Amino acid sequence: MPKPSANAPLEFFADDVEYMKLCLDFTVYWVGSVFDRVDGVLAFYRRAMASIGSNVTFYETETMRGARKVKQDTLELLPFWLTDAPKRRELYMLYLESGAQANLPSDQAFVFVALEDEQPAGLMRLILPSDFGAASTDSIIELTRELVDALDFHSGHVGFGLNWNDRGDLAYDAQQQMQRIGMRFPGIDIPDLETTLYAIPQGIKRVNWLTLLGAGLVDELGGYAHLQAQLGEAIALYRVPNGVIIRAGVAPSVGDVNRKDRLPAYHEVGRVLQPVRAGDRPAFIMKDEDFDEEVTEAWLGHFDH
Repeated sequence: MPKPSANAPLEFFADDVEYMKLCLDFTVYWVGSVFDRVDGVLAFYRRAMASIGSNVTFYETETMRGARKVKQDTLELLPFWLTDAPKRRELYMLYLESGAQANLPSDQAFVFVALEDEQPAGLMRLILPSDFGAASTDSIIELTRELVDALDFHSGHVGFGLNWNDRGDLAYDAQQQMQRIGMRFPGIDIPDLETTLYAIPQGIKRVNWLTLLGAGLVDELGGYAHLQAQLGEAIALYRVPNGVIIRAGVAPSVGDVNRKDRLPAYHEVGRVLQPVRAGDRPAFIMKDEDFDEEVTEAWLGHFDH
């Protein structure tokens, strides 16, 4: 595993191929049908494309076996699915990447997944370079507000995360790193979109620098005023039309347990939000060569105390 540097992000290479990227990750989830929130989903998507659309080079959908180069109408796929398609499906997936090579992660990307089965839920994820907002974290908060302004969301998180291709040839290399990354750098979100979507109806995934709570979760925690009182003055809350954004500290951080950078503000938020963190879910972090429930739960609950 690469060692962190104060002046450079973590890097992950195998045979000179970068199979995973540290990034700034904006992820939101909803519970229910995507067709009940079309305007908000498309508003998020258009704002995301305003940031990265001109750089997108490859795309993949749930029906494809590998990424292909974008075409003239690729960026219209999602609006078409939600507004004009003659038939609805049980699963929608769209991956957009900006790299120079297919099937490898980039630091400007977008993910859309919607399950339209017995337990409908969905997510969108905007990936930006890890140094986005380094000059002023206000730009991260403002972008987050713009992304969710019209969206009826359940929850979400913004902070450092990993972009990796769980369908590519180097997926196993990435999975083998997750436990060590998670144990040492607790501020890095470890994504596993499939298991998270099935768990989200139970509650939030985990806190990060920014944690988003939809109105229903705010009510479950006693309302805005009670939540603010529980968190204290050091933790900032921002109202948005369909919920709140909670900020844990001045700026996002990966943390580093080896250097005793334990992210106390993240822990403060995590303790208060522990009652609404999702419980049982499939394991998605490996120990040795097997997915391990105890390791997965330990990482998910790291900030609970």
